[in-house]
Amino acid sequence: MQTILKSNKYIYEIKHSKFIGFLSYTDSKETSDAFLNTLHKKFPNATHIVYAYRFSNGQYRFSDANEPKNSAGKPLYNVINKRELYNVTIAVIRYFGGVKLGIGGLVRAYSHIASELIKTSIINELIKSYKCNLIIDYSSYNDFKNYIKSKNEISILNEQFEELIHLNIICSTEIYSIIKKLRYIKDFKKTDTIYFAF
Repeated sequence: MQTILKSNKYIYEIKHSKFIGFLSYTDSKETSDAFLNTLHKKFPNATHIVYAYRFSNGQYRFSDANEPKNSAGKPLYNVINKRELYNVTIAVIRYFGGVKLGIGGLVRAYSHIASELIKTSIINELIKSYKCNLIIDYSSYNDFKNYIKSKNEISILNEQFEELIHLNIICSTEIYSIIKKLRYIKDFKKTDTIYFAF
């Protein structure tokens, strides 16, 4: 299971039509919708805004955005599927140039854009991981931060400094097993299982 680490953009012109393709890391429908809404605001005069997404939970969707049926969104999705990518959204802005490309021409154009976006992206493995809450005292905080710096498969989402320090983290299953054994952790709870690229 793979994903991309960095958003990407690709511009393609054919027979006076201009296509602007975007590839973004999105791990839920909410993050994908936010990404697509940003594009709708940025390109209000686009003829079409076609998209496809797929997430690690198996959810996927594609839209032709008023292009002929299965000529646009499905080709984008097919490239995502063929490359075995998850937690990504591809969106393509099209400005119609007055010359019809035909269904075959559209399929080739959208497939080409998706392939180029992925080809020029950094691909990384999605690792089975856990979202966790943990509590630690101030005297052990620096030890824990140093531990995190020495490991790749852990990321802090949020820190709250109260009487004790409350942390929300994502960590690989391997790191989870190690943290469970750290004596200075006051409380440690798994809240969700996800696939994540560190």
